[in-house]
Amino acid sequence: SPPLNQERTIKFKLDKFGLPIFCDADGNEMAHPNGLKYFMKLHKLTNQTLADRIKVKPRTIEGWRHGRTINALSMCAIKMFWGE
Repeated sequence: SPPLNQERTIKFKLDKFGLPIFCDADGNEMAHPNGLKYFMKLHKLTNQTLADRIKVKPRTIEGWRHGRTINALSMCAIKMFWGE
């Protein structure tokens, strides 16, 4: 995985259940903590701004960035607001 400071493109694709997951420009799945970190950097989002937009607490975002599972509804909201 490239360093966090390297510019990347983050995309979404659907998993086998039809739910959005983070992937890189080549379509390779990304572990959600890394995908979320790159996604937030790309869109210049803080924990607070992302939390406000998808109606969760900033601590929830912090938990996701450290490996807690992002629930399906929240991933759908992230994709809806910023997905292609």
